[in-house]
Amino acid sequence: MVTTTHPAPDTDVSPQDDELEPVPVPLDQVPDVCAALLRIGIPPFTDGVLEARPGRNDNWSGRIADGREIFVKQIGGGGRENATTRFDRERGCHTFLAATGTTGVRTPALLGADRDALVLVHERLSDAVSGSRLSQRREFDAKLAAEAGRLVGSLHAQPVAAIPAEIRADLPDGALRDGRAGSLSCLSLERYVASSAGELGVWELLQHDRRLRAAMGDLSASTALAVRAPGHGDLRLDQFLYADGELYLTDWEEFGPLDPACDVGAFAGEWLYRAARRMFTDVDPEEAGDAHSAFAASGDRQLNEVRPLIAAFWRGYREVRGAAADRALAERAVAFAGWHLFDRVFATTVHASRITEVDRGIAGVGRGALLTPASFVSVLGLADDGDPMDEYREQNREYV
Repeated sequence: MVTTTHPAPDTDVSPQDDELEPVPVPLDQVPDVCAALLRIGIPPFTDGVLEARPGRNDNWSGRIADGREIFVKQIGGGGRENATTRFDRERGCHTFLAATGTTGVRTPALLGADRDALVLVHERLSDAVSGSRLSQRREFDAKLAAEAGRLVGSLHAQPVAAIPAEIRADLPDGALRDGRAGSLSCLSLERYVASSAGELGVWELLQHDRRLRAAMGDLSASTALAVRAPGHGDLRLDQFLYADGELYLTDWEEFGPLDPACDVGAFAGEWLYRAARRMFTDVDPEEAGDAHSAFAASGDRQLNEVRPLIAAFWRGYREVRGAAADRALAERAVAFAGWHLFDRVFATTVHASRITEVDRGIAGVGRGALLTPASFVSVLGLADDGDPMDEYREQNREYV
């Protein structure tokens, strides 16, 4: 008898995230997955506890009869066509990595796949800890950040031509994904009806801001001209796993050719989001004489904490990519980091009745990065010159 547990999920600095975690589906309730495992030739799970983690895809992990530990996931969400595309991209990534022979991109081995059931079977990394969990423990240090930069740089350094032809179609980049950039002027009736009151509050911020809409147009135009590289496409801290002294990158459902600034900006945006949320929640009102000064002081502290990690990532990335990691890429990465904050605010308001003042403040930080990305390159640790906090304080006055 195999039972299913629901381990405590990796939490983020946002309290809403834990409340929204879905309950995983027990494996014995999805016979198509069991049939797919038989077709692939995976031995049955042994008696004991079969773990399942929450997320967009149903997934399960445990030990099988031949002694191996495996991780099984069934791609879902977004309709059959969307799920099949994501299945093909993940499987295609493993084909790509095998064809290029790169040793700089570590990822759990793919043991088998079944397209009919959209099932993928990977090796399970024993005692792996996610980057998100490490960040909560303050254990995601500069050494790990630099290794993450080298890993992503190694991916971007591979030839686009090695990507399997069937998934070589250009990927939407960051802000363009899910058609959100096209909704800055108006919402379709379908999207309006499907949005929560909190999401509509975010849309109101976006659509009433002409300067922000212009900045989004500039980002779309600049990224359309960028040289493509093989990219992850959905880079978040919880996609990194640390096991046995090595850093791995997982979840390749958005893999394909993209502007490399999308991945770099996503990594920077993860840390910027954490800094921005703590900036507005860890304020010491007695530290300064007025609210603006208190927020500015809090922002100084939080950015000083995360900037060395982004800078270490950028150094590791440049070790691999050299001249390709230029100032133009860094500026586009800042803009993508700014949009990442809006993306996270959308995620926290998906079931909310309103947009909170904290989320408004976070959106403001993202807005500053999008409007003047050149001014934030040093602020985020993507350059080696200048006093980053002087630039930050000037920009901070506009949106806090």
